[in-house]
Amino acid sequence: MEEFGIEDIVLEIDNLIKEALSVYLLEQIGSSSLCCHFASQPLFQRKTFNKQEIEILSHGTVQGKNLTRHLLYKLIKYTLPAENHITGSRNPSTTSTATTFEDVERLHQQHVLTDFTFKEYETLNDSIFPAIERLTNGEMTSRSSSLTIQLLAYLLKKYTDEDFHAFIVCLLLAKDECISRNNISDLIDLLNNIRVPLSLDPVAGSSNLEQYLNNDARHFICSRNGRVSFISQNAMDSVFLAFKDLFKLKKILFDLLLVNRRFLVRYCRTAEYKEKKNELCVHLSSCQTKLFLFCLGPDIIDHPVLEDKTTHAIVCKRYNVPPEVSKIGHEAINSFVKHLQNGKQSFYHARGMVVGCAGAGKTTLLERMKRRNISDSENETRAIHVNEHMFFIQKDKLFVRRLCETMIDIGVKDNTINRRLSERTISMLDFAGQCGYYASHHIYFNRRSFFILVMDLTKSLYSVVEDTGNEGTIFEQWTYKEFVLFWMKSIHTYSSESAPVIIVWTHADKVENAEEEMSKSFEQIKEMLKNNDPILLRHICKSMCFWTGMPIKKFLLWECDPFRETIEKIKKGIIGTSMQLDHWGMEIPNLWAIVERHIKEARGRSLKIMYVQDLWIQNEDIYTTLHMKEKSELEKILIFFHEVGEILYFPEKGLNEFAILDIQWFSDAFKYIITDLRHAYSDLEDDIKNHADYTFFTRSGEMSFRLLEKIWDSFKRENFLEYQKELTKYMERLGMLTRITVFRKDIRASYKFLPNMLFYKLAWIQSGEYSQTVKTSACIKG
Repeated sequence: MEEFGIEDIVLEIDNLIKEALSVYLLEQIGSSSLCCHFASQPLFQRKTFNKQEIEILSHGTVQGKNLTRHLLYKLIKYTLPAENHITGSRNPSTTSTATTFEDVERLHQQHVLTDFTFKEYETLNDSIFPAIERLTNGEMTSRSSSLTIQLLAYLLKKYTDEDFHAFIVCLLLAKDECISRNNISDLIDLLNNIRVPLSLDPVAGSSNLEQYLNNDARHFICSRNGRVSFISQNAMDSVFLAFKDLFKLKKILFDLLLVNRRFLVRYCRTAEYKEKKNELCVHLSSCQTKLFLFCLGPDIIDHPVLEDKTTHAIVCKRYNVPPEVSKIGHEAINSFVKHLQNGKQSFYHARGMVVGCAGAGKTTLLERMKRRNISDSENETRAIHVNEHMFFIQKDKLFVRRLCETMIDIGVKDNTINRRLSERTISMLDFAGQCGYYASHHIYFNRRSFFILVMDLTKSLYSVVEDTGNEGTIFEQWTYKEFVLFWMKSIHTYSSESAPVIIVWTHADKVENAEEEMSKSFEQIKEMLKNNDPILLRHICKSMCFWTGMPIKKFLLWECDPFRETIEKIKKGIIGTSMQLDHWGMEIPNLWAIVERHIKEARGRSLKIMYVQDLWIQNEDIYTTLHMKEKSELEKILIFFHEVGEILYFPEKGLNEFAILDIQWFSDAFKYIITDLRHAYSDLEDDIKNHADYTFFTRSGEMSFRLLEKIWDSFKRENFLEYQKELTKYMERLGMLTRITVFRKDIRASYKFLPNMLFYKLAWIQSGEYSQTVKTSACIKG
């Protein structure tokens, strides 16, 4: 809080009175234009104003707060209906019997002060400030409170003596938030430390409390049962404001362990904290940060210093706040920790992302890890295949998970919480290798992921990738080396700077010495990353490199697979990588786990989208000690589950009313719009492929609205068309679609690649010359 001189305080009081009258007047006339209101008044009322006043009120830009107090009073008196003069208080909570117009007259008659004594302060505090609050329905309470603090600080320094100053600063710091006959002897050292910078002699023994309880002191302190304490928070703030400079200059020193908690919470800030304008605070030294956090304990969660990066990191580490929560902000951390105190659960879950070029054997690798026959995995992956909780870990072995349950199985029945230990599960996302799907891959990368980069051991890093889907794109002449660099940069950019990458070389059965070839390839990759961007080396290590063969016999039983030992090594590598992830075994509040259960139950009912209001209604069924107090708490929980990849949810207006539960379904909706052309011809019906709009779409990238509807409608079982509005909103938010505007009479569509980036262009085309379009783009970060 800025400390004003008396002239500034006088001016601020006058401005406050004028603004209160202006707010009241504008509310009564129901208009923001005083000149229009004045011009509409009867002639006999306008004649009550003199020539100069009429000229002012006839000015088109006149604002109430710029008028004099007298002119505002006249406007209220002569232009408002008579009944408005006796309406009584507008604030139903007040016990005052003053009428509204009496408040207006009180403000009008308040004389402009040139100096202040405690008597003038009493008039302002008992009469003027309450009148302002009533006329403005409390809109100016904070400003009048600020003025009260400044006035008290001014009066304290001007009209009270140095002995009282030392005593009241001692009270400000006193451990018990009071001074009494019982503790004053314990405060002598503190009192004397304060008296020194005030140029006072130290006192030898206990002081007489009665000497401080004079008439002026009653504005600051009171005595109850022999205990002296502050009469109000404003009084306490005024003392700190009056002697703030002594605290900032370290002339008044205090021990953090010996001062009261309210002083620590309200006024103390860490060294790195950025002080806000007019904030009442004092910065501690850097070496006091940890002690300060220790003294505050759980109260630190509500403290402003959480905005300080150093403090933020310490608090998040102390309370095991997940990064997904800490990045949301102060309120989310507060909510997480408070919910954690009402019960918590640990869960063990990892997400593996399988990436690599088309034909490398990604899907086959996953199928063999599930001990399935080779013939089960002959089809190419389209876009992304999401295998939620595909594996579970038991006795250091990886098993296929048959049932789909929640990560944390918590039931709520009869106001009790039934808990059981969660399974240690791993989800796998299998990404298509065709470049036509790269535009959506980054959406699913998150910092909780590990990656499996699958490579063909028979291919040289320096050979060009043979994939007809790359023709006509920027990837057409890319080598395997360039694709590896592309995947590593994508992982580093969209996941985390330390996301582990397991490298698996397939088709080892076609080379003579697989181990030697793998080592050679790994060293080439290391050298490439070192030359391009050494920071990428942190993602890989030799111990997480594996090779396996690809048996050619169909219907091969797992027991007969000659490479089952290499597959088991890969599975052990996945277990080790998962268990080393920072979030493995993380704790989340029971409440958050219950919300997760509701989400999974909705998904189990085949719901693709869940509306937040429906989820909020279920909050009433949660045990009273756990349920959320405000809807904003649910929003923070949904953001967390979005960040960890369970759902898609954004808190922005227009998107915060619903969440997408089925990520696979969302991916499928997009893959049928933007797809590898070879897949498109097998996926789409003939009447769509032969449609003129589709022909034009494949040439120049603009898709008509009717074509989009036709494509999504052809997959009726997926209900894409039913949720068309929600799908397109989220695709726009994720950068998969971008709304543009076109003007033309011949409304058709096109599909094309632009230089230096993979660029798809879709158009929402409506009837008429004017239409809106949507484009999609995925920039390759270099």
